Amino acid sequence: IKNIHIQALCVDASCTGNPGQMEYRAVDLHTRKEVFHSPIYSMGTNNLGEFLAIYDAIRHIEKKNKTKTPSKYECIFSDSETAIERVKSKKIKTTLPYNDQTKELLTKVQEAATRLKTHNFDIPIRKRETEIDEKSQQILIGNNRFHPKLICHPEQSEGYNKPLIF
Repeated sequence: IKNIHIQALCVDASCTGNPGQMEYRAVDLHTRKEVFHSPIYSMGTNNLGEFLAIYDAIRHIEKKNKTKTPSKYECIFSDSETAIERVKSKKIKTTLPYNDQTKELLTKVQEAATRLKTHNFDIPIRKRETEIDEKSQQILIGNNRFHPKLICHPEQSEGYNKPLIF
């Protein structure tokens, strides 16, 4: 990606099977460096990972803004329209059953949903495209656990069972 002049976090989730092992991370669009990376959850869904990735990006920016060197980020990019809508509506639902394998993840989802409902945030969340060139793919895949399309194109962006509802 060339000539990008925006400071942003790009978030993405990866799930082996759906449900299956799930993880997510954020990458600084300008530096291409990883900003945070979740643990690998033994059982999760891609939608929950995308939701939590956006939530953790919001929290990262909020925490950074409370320091002497505030965040430089102008927005958060995600390729998940579903997750963007769920964060903005402050509602999330899942069919993932609550059990020993999902307890840690669903507890975090509940905490995120509660915080989103009780706190306002002003960082824009934008949809991003996921087309990628081979060189960028090699830079961003790293240890090959992530989906090969973790990339941002801001110039192209626009602003079951009984489900658990948080």
